[in-house]
Amino acid sequence: MTAIRNGRSVSSRPRSACVRLTSRINYAASIGFVVIALASCGGGGDGGRTPTALLNKSVGRIDLSPASPATLVSGTTTTLNATAFTKDNRSLGTASVAWTSSNEAVASVSAGTVTAKLVGTAVITATSGSVSSAGVSVTVTAGAAAQLALRTQPAGATSGAALATQPAVEVRDAAGNVIATATAMITAALASGGGTLSGPVTATVVSGVAMFSGLTITGTIGARTLTFSALGLTSATSATFNLGAGVVSQLVIATQPVAGTAYAAFTTPAVVQFRDASGNTTPSTANVTVAIAFGGGTLGGAATVNAVAGAAMFSTLTVNGTAGPRTLTFSSSGLTPVTSASFNVTTAPPAIIGLSPSPATISTVTGQNPATVNLAISNTGVFPLTNLRVQSISYSPIAPAGWLATTFLSGSDAPATIRLTATSAAFAIGTYTANVVIAGDGAATTATLTVTLTVAPTVTNTYGTTASKVSVVNIGASISPGLVTTTDGAVSTTDPTVTFSARSPAIATVNAAGRITAVSPGQAWVAALSTQANADSVLVIVPYATGPVLKSDLTKLSYAVGDTITIRVQLDTRGLSVGAVTATVTWPVWTGSTGVSGSMTFVDITTTASPMAPVTTVNQTVNVIRIHGASAAGVTGTVLLATVRLRVARRGLTGVYLNASELLGADFTNLLPTATFTQYPVIVP
Repeated sequence: MTAIRNGRSVSSRPRSACVRLTSRINYAASIGFVVIALASCGGGGDGGRTPTALLNKSVGRIDLSPASPATLVSGTTTTLNATAFTKDNRSLGTASVAWTSSNEAVASVSAGTVTAKLVGTAVITATSGSVSSAGVSVTVTAGAAAQLALRTQPAGATSGAALATQPAVEVRDAAGNVIATATAMITAALASGGGTLSGPVTATVVSGVAMFSGLTITGTIGARTLTFSALGLTSATSATFNLGAGVVSQLVIATQPVAGTAYAAFTTPAVVQFRDASGNTTPSTANVTVAIAFGGGTLGGAATVNAVAGAAMFSTLTVNGTAGPRTLTFSSSGLTPVTSASFNVTTAPPAIIGLSPSPATISTVTGQNPATVNLAISNTGVFPLTNLRVQSISYSPIAPAGWLATTFLSGSDAPATIRLTATSAAFAIGTYTANVVIAGDGAATTATLTVTLTVAPTVTNTYGTTASKVSVVNIGASISPGLVTTTDGAVSTTDPTVTFSARSPAIATVNAAGRITAVSPGQAWVAALSTQANADSVLVIVPYATGPVLKSDLTKLSYAVGDTITIRVQLDTRGLSVGAVTATVTWPVWTGSTGVSGSMTFVDITTTASPMAPVTTVNQTVNVIRIHGASAAGVTGTVLLATVRLRVARRGLTGVYLNASELLGADFTNLLPTATFTQYPVIVP
């Protein structure tokens, strides 16, 4: 507002404006500015005050004192001072700064006090906000020698041999710095574990380190530590390491042998160990050989044994001979032999003839040679059983006699094997017995084996007639091939143990009575199984539900070498009209050392009865017959394409395979996708 005072216009400022200005001045001072009062809050007249000027107090730089590089001995300290200045170079005095070291392990700093630790160089810096001082370099040197410490721990200790890893010991100051100028003499000693420490047990410090060489520990295996000492210095102890067994130097009988009877294993077998000079068992796997040192006789069982973990056990050893005292000697290459304490061997009990199986049974059926039976003869006693022989054979009934033959297969000393063979096939139905008396040297008594020969009638199961061993059965249809049981060639009561099994039940199933039902396309064997007679099978061919079937009227499975097989190749159109067909008849070709041959040989082919006037080609090199037939009007029903004859040339399992590469309807429709092609096994026993 403006007032007239003493004839002049005077401006005055409201009281509230003065208060606001004062507040701003106070804030400026609080953030580091220097406040200078220039005038009062009033105007140019009385009561007015001049405005206040603000000066910048923020840190522009920090100087450290002393600023020159310093060298400190480890463990000592020095003090640095930090002075702050404004940007216009006005001193702010001792500032509140943060102190840092570039390497705290070498030198640490707190409130300007620097403490030397490990040998090296660190840079000390003071910081306020974003402003940092120039660094002061501090170099730390080692202090006075105070202690010993291991640079290299001892390791690889075996009794009597120098440590594989020899220790290295350093002289250090209190902070752990190596004293390169130290020249102390360091002495090594066993700290724990016992034994003897040998070799140079003192070593001279060179450049702060004493390198030991040749330190050797001799003693029992186990954990060890070493201690290292020097005059005026704190000693050091190594980490724990293990002392192992040393080089083998001796054989030791750890377990003395205790014998029972001659020819029998020892009741307490000898155990021999490979040991070092301190008596430690080594991990040797060398062999030890035993011999009789005193008392005579021979040794049985294993006389040379390989050690396991340094120990050789003679668990199968026997002493064979007369009763009396014995000693044994044990030897191994490069070592001094050792001799056992004396032990006694008693007289061996006699041998005992053991027979297995006993009694023995031979079973056969009329008209067949009986099977042979092998009899094992063992010695269940102790004394050796030798010169085994059949002393006599008696028969019941007395006639027929001489039907049992015996043959030793593996020598006549136990253990041995005798083959028992019934020598005739002309036995009537019944049971026959032979008592075989077996003797042997060393046995006090003979042994008698009862052999029973059982002759049963020949029972044969035939599943399917000659006309139904191979059958083509449509899906959903069923057949009953029939089961016939004969006893010695005469039809008899049906075998009660027969069960029926379909090998591929997804194609054909069979019920408990042997009736077969076709399920899906394919070929399936169905078997009649018996627990007291033979098994027999039939083959079922299941065609697709619709479409032609290329087949034959073969129903037989089994043939003999030289038989002629007549194959009527037929096309069942199954309601369709067929205009053309190219069919093939094939059978296996075998390639052997004598060249290429077939299981069957081609005889001839006839097509005169076919309404499709086929043209045929025969390739006997690869056993393929091609049949090309056609009819302009088309054919229906079951049509004969050709009659092929083959002769069986060799034993084994073979077959005849019918296929087609062309099959057209009278309207030229391709019928191959829905056609069924068949194959017929030929079994030549």
